[in-house]
Amino acid sequence: MELIRWEEEDSPVSICYHPREENLMTSTHWHTALEINCMFDGVTEYHVGGVQRVISTDGVCIVNQGEVHYGRVRSDSYTGQESEIGITIHFRDSYLKKLLPGVEKLYFEIDSLETELLISRKMREIYQYSKRMDDNLSRVACITCVYQLIGLLYEKCRKNRELVPINIQKDKERIKIIIEYLNEHCGEEFTQQALADGISDILAGYIVDRTKSKHGKARVWVLRMAIPIAVSLILMFLVPGNGNTLTYVYVAVTYNLVNTICYTMTNLPYGTMNSLMTRDQGQRMVLNTYRMTMAQVGAMITNMCTIPLVNMLGGSTNRNAWTIVAVIYAVLACAMLLFCFFKTEERVNVSAEMQEKKEKKIYQHSSGILCKIYSE
Repeated sequence: MELIRWEEEDSPVSICYHPREENLMTSTHWHTALEINCMFDGVTEYHVGGVQRVISTDGVCIVNQGEVHYGRVRSDSYTGQESEIGITIHFRDSYLKKLLPGVEKLYFEIDSLETELLISRKMREIYQYSKRMDDNLSRVACITCVYQLIGLLYEKCRKNRELVPINIQKDKERIKIIIEYLNEHCGEEFTQQALADGISDILAGYIVDRTKSKHGKARVWVLRMAIPIAVSLILMFLVPGNGNTLTYVYVAVTYNLVNTICYTMTNLPYGTMNSLMTRDQGQRMVLNTYRMTMAQVGAMITNMCTIPLVNMLGGSTNRNAWTIVAVIYAVLACAMLLFCFFKTEERVNVSAEMQEKKEKKIYQHSSGILCKIYSE
């Protein structure tokens, strides 16, 4: 289904009527205006932000600014003979901002039948007066009703966007179902994956400790893994097949390639560079603080941008959209790793004797942990 944006007209408030038609439907769209819908006859299905709401006679549906939505009238649900079955009012974004300062932080939602009836009555009044706009008194009355409607919305329906209520019980039930399913079907796979990650970390540490190059022990791995981790990330999203055995095998192999091998061989040396760049504990603490803080900032930016990027490139159901986003992130990751390599330098050299003692102690400890895991 095509997703389009409907721009508002120049007028601060626009009113449109819904004619009685067979299979009356609006295409999926969004806009920056606040939209209020009221149906006088029939049953209408509204889909707003992925949530369906069915309204009947005198029902009201609010579409907040920026929400993707569409509506469909059930043609067999008409009961009366009126030529128009409903009304929609759009409040322009710039108009609302002047009238209600801070409106961008608000969210409007009907949470009681009483409020819905009050808004419905006001919408009917606006409809009646707007049909007689040649009369000056009707024009004034219509404008008055519009302001009263805005007052009703602000008084009865406004909520803070940061505090939009959620159904905690339903969320708990969904989380419980997901956890039970994972424990039943994927428990063994998760255990094996955790064990593989643990072993790969130990092997990566061993490899880094024994690395000797003109670029140092850890820094050189940032260079070596910049391209492999980017390529493996893209491969993980190029999934062949349609749910057959080949698909599952491909996902398992590419996921482990990214997570168990490439990411481990990139992240562990990257974290080790902290102690190889300076001996000063204060400087190490500052470096580590910056590293951890910017990691959280990067994760937050990625979480905020991924879904909007996917939607912009074709939607969450479009496989190519996810692949393109993966390519974008892979290129950025590769560029940042190369930047890290060229702009850093290892200044601390660990003597061979100290390194040998350190390795012996580490691997004895690791062997003891592995033996304990297997014995349990």
